[in-house]
Amino acid sequence: DELNTSNENLVSILTFLKQTGTDLNTTVDELTKFLGNEINQNAVLVLMSLEISYQNVYKYWTVPGIFEDLFGEKSWILDRNSPIGVNDYPKLMEYLKDHVSSEVCADI
Repeated sequence: DELNTSNENLVSILTFLKQTGTDLNTTVDELTKFLGNEINQNAVLVLMSLEISYQNVYKYWTVPGIFEDLFGEKSWILDRNSPIGVNDYPKLMEYLKDHVSSEVCADI
């Protein structure tokens, strides 16, 4: 099973190298540098994408819309120092779960 997995990984790497136009006759050192560079570049892109995604969730949550429609007239919105209260707390937590935490893969 490990051998099969290793072979599948090797085929994936070779397919990637062929798709990127990498010369397969280069040295192992050159391939290692190339793959390391690709991994670093992709890591930067993934982090940038994640940051943009989180910014979008934040903007969606903070702009006027559903949140204000549901909670805009509540005393704890009008006076940020007042407690949320037992009646609104479950509704707020459900809203946060549906519209915020699920978008950023957080569990509240």
